[in-house]
Amino acid sequence: MPLKLLDYGRSRPFGETLGGPRNLAWRVNAYRVTLPERVSESGDDLNPFERVILKLLDAGGARDEKSLEQETCIPVDLVRFVLLRLRDNKFIDEDHKIIEEMRNKWENNAEEPTVFVTAIVFRELATGKVLPFLHQLDDDTALKKKEDEKRFPKIIGDDDGHKENPPLPRDVIFALRAMAKRSSAFGEETRFPWVEKITIAQEPEQYYLDCPIAIQKSDGEFRIADPFGNGFSLVLEHAFHCLLEQDNSLSDWLMSWKQSLSNPKLERQISEHKEPYDNSSNWGRYRKLLANLRLRDSQFRTIHKIDTAFEWALFYACAQRPYDSVISHLRLTDQSEHPDLLAAAARKIGLTPPQHGFRPVLGGKLDDFLAGKAELGTVLSIALLMAENDASHPLRHVAAKNQDFIIQLFDM
Repeated sequence: MPLKLLDYGRSRPFGETLGGPRNLAWRVNAYRVTLPERVSESGDDLNPFERVILKLLDAGGARDEKSLEQETCIPVDLVRFVLLRLRDNKFIDEDHKIIEEMRNKWENNAEEPTVFVTAIVFRELATGKVLPFLHQLDDDTALKKKEDEKRFPKIIGDDDGHKENPPLPRDVIFALRAMAKRSSAFGEETRFPWVEKITIAQEPEQYYLDCPIAIQKSDGEFRIADPFGNGFSLVLEHAFHCLLEQDNSLSDWLMSWKQSLSNPKLERQISEHKEPYDNSSNWGRYRKLLANLRLRDSQFRTIHKIDTAFEWALFYACAQRPYDSVISHLRLTDQSEHPDLLAAAARKIGLTPPQHGFRPVLGGKLDDFLAGKAELGTVLSIALLMAENDASHPLRHVAAKNQDFIIQLFDM
């Protein structure tokens, strides 16, 4: 029976590859969402509380916070916040009087009805990530399906735990934000709708996405093309890395493909330098770590290679364990508190904190980790917080043998 896939055209961002690309059939849940077609380009899009208070002020009635609270039944703290926001946006002055120059903006805007559109957001079912793409539906952009063109792609397995997990409005904003980053490269600006204006259907539609994968000639590593035609997909590449660590059949499939492309002469040269850990099983699970440890034309590893190997070792130590709670903990903790939080975790597992302390972990760095990037400060911070409550964590074994590990790592 032919496999039905969504048709987003051919996406081939690859440069020089070893052999030709292959295809992955990646299962996704597609959720229909409704959201405003356009958000005010002026940035002055008003919420209902602001409109109510503006109209009361314009009518010449109550002007102080207490009177507005009684008139609107809105809590006084919220009234105060709304008034401050209206003042910051120059709709009212210090005495809560309407600024005439801004009247047209909110009066005209209020008369325009909000137009809603339907779109689709996708959650891939291997690791449960929402893909950074929003498909807006209309007469010209309906979902197109295609049948497998006599090629049987590698089907990516799914996790039942992600099938009954509809996205939240913030996931839709995440997809919009990712699309906005691409648009900004072309000088375009995207405004985001209010979260409360986004509604999401709870029942998904199930599809497969056609995702080309190729082996790069430069380093022998795989890259996965974005199924929607936007370069490479960091989300799917990270998910594929996670699957390789868990699914032996997928790891064997990739290794078999690589071996079919390998140069026998080159393989003989590499085998002369093989270490005990340099085997097909580990290559399937920790390829970027082994790529930096493998000796090729030299008997020595550069400092850069060693440093990068430590980054990937810590990355894999984090990725193979549940990390969602640690990521949330770092996001919800004020960044000014991160250095003390990390120093306490280091001491608890027996490691000496660096002399000048740890740096805060920025939200963008956490996003990079979730996208499959290994950066020393980020992966070390996540590993410390994970090891703090996990006696079996590899960092615990490192601490038992070398309590100055972090200091030496930073010195290097």
